[in-house]
Amino acid sequence: MKPHQEDLGRTVRVLAYLIKHGKVDPDKKIELFYTCSMDQKAGVDSSDFEKDIESHHFSDGQCSIGERFGEIVSQILNRKESGNGASVYVLTDGRWDPPPNSPRNICGVSSGIERLVNTIKEKNRESNHVGVQFIRFYSRRWHQEDEHGAARLHYLDNKLGKRFQKANGVADGDIVDTTDWDGDVRKILLGGIFRRIDKTAT
Repeated sequence: MKPHQEDLGRTVRVLAYLIKHGKVDPDKKIELFYTCSMDQKAGVDSSDFEKDIESHHFSDGQCSIGERFGEIVSQILNRKESGNGASVYVLTDGRWDPPPNSPRNICGVSSGIERLVNTIKEKNRESNHVGVQFIRFYSRRWHQEDEHGAARLHYLDNKLGKRFQKANGVADGDIVDTTDWDGDVRKILLGGIFRRIDKTAT
C-alpha cells in the first residue's frame, strides 16, 4: 500500500469526518489498524488519522492479512458492548501475496468474515449488525497484480456470502461490499451494511 499512501490518508480523513458528523456511528469513535504492524490508533479527529497514515512506515513486503484481520474480528466480538454493531473498512489493493492461481485464494480473510456471519446468526442479530467494506486502491498505470487484486475482492463481495448461506443456513450471509477508493462515497460508507446500496453500481 506504500504507493497509495497519500490517497489512503485522504480517504481515511474523509471517512473519519463523515462517521463523526454524519450520525453513522453512535459513539463516533474510530479505530485504525495496520496489517503489517501492531500499530493502531483510536480517536475522533479526522486530521489526526491522516497525519498518522502519512507518517506510518509501510512495508514493501507481503503481510499476513488473514491473521491480522482475524485479530481485529476477535476484538469486535470480545467487546463488552456486545449488542453494538460495527462497520469494518479494509483499505487495500488486494495484492496480499504473490498472484493467486484463483480469486478464491483469499489468504484466510474468509474465516474472519465467517465468524462475523455466524455471530449474527447465533445472537439473532439483524443482517446489517456488522458490515465489511473493502475499499480498493489500484495503480495509476494498470498492472497485472491489480487484476488479481480486483478478482480477489470481487469474489469476496459477490461469491462468499452465497457460499456461507449454503454452508451455514444463514438467511443473509452477505456482509461484504467492495468499492474503489475514488468511487461513490455513500456506497463506501454504507455498502457493507445496507444490501440495497451494496448492489448499486458505482
